[in-house]
Amino acid sequence: MDNENIISHLLNIEAQAAALINDAQTEAARRTAEGEQKNRAALDLQYKKEASGAEAEYLSCAEKIRERCSRELLTYQKKLESLTVDTKCFNGLLDSLFFGEN
Repeated sequence: MDNENIISHLLNIEAQAAALINDAQTEAARRTAEGEQKNRAALDLQYKKEASGAEAEYLSCAEKIRERCSRELLTYQKKLESLTVDTKCFNGLLDSLFFGEN
């Protein structure tokens, strides 16, 4: 009988150890999931912050480029409008090219 009590006691201890391991694994899984959730939330917050900053910078640069292009186009247009056509010189050039006259 003494051997049966020892074996029964050892089986009870093994069952308790298995229960402790199972509880530890469950707790570890819970903590891991909780940590992943916190890390994901922090990552999402940082990502949104960085993306917002990058978008604001992009919009600012795009606006500056549009303004610069508009100014340069207006300057070029005014320069073209201020040019006069020298038809006498142009006709002379055509005559010299086509007819060899000076």
